[in-house]
Amino acid sequence: MADFLTVGIPVWNDPSSITRSVRAITRSTAWTERKASERELIVCVNGVRSNKDPTLVAARELSKSVPQMRVLSLKPRGKNIAINYIAKKSNPASRTLFFCDADVLLKRQTIERVIDALKTRKGVRFAGALVTPATSLIPERSRSSFKSYFLKRHKNRVENRGDFVSGAGWAVEREFFLKNPLPPTNKIADDVFINTNFKGRIALVRNAKAFYMLPAPKDRLFQKARYVAQEKAQGVKQQSKKSKGAKMKLTLKERRGLIINKAIDKLAKGLATVNPNVGWRNLSSTKLRAKKK
Repeated sequence: MADFLTVGIPVWNDPSSITRSVRAITRSTAWTERKASERELIVCVNGVRSNKDPTLVAARELSKSVPQMRVLSLKPRGKNIAINYIAKKSNPASRTLFFCDADVLLKRQTIERVIDALKTRKGVRFAGALVTPATSLIPERSRSSFKSYFLKRHKNRVENRGDFVSGAGWAVEREFFLKNPLPPTNKIADDVFINTNFKGRIALVRNAKAFYMLPAPKDRLFQKARYVAQEKAQGVKQQSKKSKGAKMKLTLKERRGLIINKAIDKLAKGLATVNPNVGWRNLSSTKLRAKKK
C-alpha cells in the first residue's frame, strides 16, 4: 500500500491554467499508481469575493470529473495563506504534501521522484522539482530576444547552483509542515522563505521536471520588484547574487535580451524602494487582472 498523497494547488485569478495543471497531475504516476483511497487533490482559490469568481467556478466545474479533488475558497489573498490552509485541511492520513502552481505543467514522474527524494535523502525536509521555462520546448527562432536570454540565464543558474526549492513545485512531510508553516504574508514568497530558513535541508531533484511560462517583460518587472521587496522585508541582502553562476556566452539575439533585462532590473529596484511602506499591495502578485470590457 502506497503512502497517502496530498497534492495542493493554491490559485488566484487564473481560471485558464487550472484545468491544464489538474489534468497533468491526474496523469502523473504518483496519482495513477495509487488507489482512490490513497490520494487527494486540493485546489485552494484565494482572494475570492463571490461565488461567481471565475477561478472558483472553473475549479468547481473541474472537480465534477475528478472524484478525489476538493475545492476550497478563501477571502484573504496570498499564496502562503492558501498553502497553509491546504495543509491544515489535508487528510490526516497524508504523510506527504506536494504543492505546485496552477500555471505549471508537471511531467508524469515528477511528483513521484520528488517524493522519493524527500523519503530517501538524509536530513532533507523540502524537495523540489527542476522547474524549466516552457520556452525550451519551442524552436529558438520562434523566441523573442528577451525570452532567449532569460532561458539561457535560467539554465546557467541552475547548472551552477546547489540545492534549492522553486515555488512552482515542492514537497514536504505533512507533520513537519504543520509545525513549520509558511509566514501568512505576501511579503515573503514561499521559495524565498524555504531556501533562506532551511538551507542544508533542501533537495533539488534534477530529473523531476516541471514547465512554466516565462513572464512577459511587464510581468517580469513586477516579479523582480516583488522579489527585491521580499528580500528587504526578510533582511536578506543581495541573495540573488549568490546564484549568478558562470559567465555566459551570448548570441547577438541574447545580448538584446540582456539589455532589456538590465533595464527591467533597474526599473524594478526603483519601484520596490520608492515607498516600501505602502507599495506591498501592488507588488504582492505578478498576475495582472484582465481589463474590463
